[in-house]
Amino acid sequence: MVAPWAHLLVPMGRVRCFRVLPLFLFPLVAHAAEGEKTLSVGASYARFAVTQDVPTGRETVTGRGGALGLDFEHGLGESTWFRLSAQGGLYDAPEGAGFSASATAGIVYTFDVLRYVPHLSAAVGVMALGSEGGSAPKTSAWALIELGLGVDVLRSRDASWGVTMRYASFVADLSTFTIGPRVTWRWGYF
Repeated sequence: MVAPWAHLLVPMGRVRCFRVLPLFLFPLVAHAAEGEKTLSVGASYARFAVTQDVPTGRETVTGRGGALGLDFEHGLGESTWFRLSAQGGLYDAPEGAGFSASATAGIVYTFDVLRYVPHLSAAVGVMALGSEGGSAPKTSAWALIELGLGVDVLRSRDASWGVTMRYASFVADLSTFTIGPRVTWRWGYF
């Protein structure tokens, strides 16, 4: 009788080992050089929700649209990066066109799985959100905390493409969500 897991064994002389065992024995961290830098450009689907005071209580205003973003990352070690990010967006809001601008600074942690590089991020920053509806333009700014995740596909040592998703909020008055592709250029890894 053959064990149901026998197909996972690889004969190596008199020693047999699991094919998947190396995945658990060796940590899967990205091996970026300290001082390595990246520049990413991305376009995203964007959505926001703002809770605001009105004479009858509180109401939530939402909008959907698109955003363009620019990220600069600086490698701090093998898997940790410092990130600066700027993003601007246009939205279709209930009172007309809406717009946003944000800037964040934070940390990115990457995992290296061969050609695919998943990453998690956390950042703090500020977002200005405005609308052109009504009798006068209205603009407000909020501090925010941003959490993100994504995956990059390495095309070469110098370039990659990927998808990133970010959620930002602060004290439930503002929340934003973006998801979209990005292209990344890398340098300084020697």
